[in-house]
Amino acid sequence: WPLQASFWDYSPTWQHSKKSFKLSDPKISAIGAFKNDLLLGYLIFDKTKKRIIQIAVDKNNRRKKIASTLLYSIEEEHGNNISIINVDESSASTQAFFETIGLVHYLDQLEMGLNV
Repeated sequence: WPLQASFWDYSPTWQHSKKSFKLSDPKISAIGAFKNDLLLGYLIFDKTKKRIIQIAVDKNNRRKKIASTLLYSIEEEHGNNISIINVDESSASTQAFFETIGLVHYLDQLEMGLNV
């Protein structure tokens, strides 16, 4: 996972961290985009919930339709009624990408803390 983590603009929430799912689980689908056997991007998808768990593209290979191609691949197999949650609002590029492909932002999640 060090390679995949190098693609991230922010760390996944605990619900979408590597520890929270098993790629061997039949409800989980993982696909990658490769060039000359080098991973350029990946997408992990929960087929039951129709939800993207993780999507990331190498920072040097963005804006080359890699993420869009990964999403279209999922859409072809599972339809276009997909969702993603826990997108860090501080990642403007991620927010912009999802808006560009037509995902609608309709819910905010607040993080609360208490100093004790």
